[in-house]
Amino acid sequence: MGDESLIDIIADYLMGSGIPRPAMFEEGRQHFPAGVDLSFIDSPNFRAQMLTCLPKALGNIKIMLVDDNNTIYLGGRPHSLLLSMIASGTLSFRTCFLECRIPASFLLRAAQASYTSEEPCSRRQFIHQNHHWLLCQSLNGIDNHTFA
Repeated sequence: MGDESLIDIIADYLMGSGIPRPAMFEEGRQHFPAGVDLSFIDSPNFRAQMLTCLPKALGNIKIMLVDDNNTIYLGGRPHSLLLSMIASGTLSFRTCFLECRIPASFLLRAAQASYTSEEPCSRRQFIHQNHHWLLCQSLNGIDNHTFA
């Protein structure tokens, strides 16, 4: 949607704060790890801290878009899980390599989606949806492994 690159999408998310889609966030809250302290979710550093605590190591995370046939994205999981992981936009973390893979087709579908909420499909809505997705993926990834 527009000229945003992956870097723009991630940077915009990291510079934000709070809960971008409160109703959707509440629906999924019970799936987040119990140890995550959400009392600081409005803090300007919360999003970056949640994304960078995933690797449990020092260094930068390499975030990359991958196509639907990327064998490393599956991370040793059965191929039968591929479609559901891609459809849900599951971030695939390889913590030992400080890598995160994002299925490109998920972002393309999100950009092309016709939203059915109260506002028409817009750049703002696309951004809020992506912020919600990245926040939930970051929280769900804590103490979790997508690479076997």
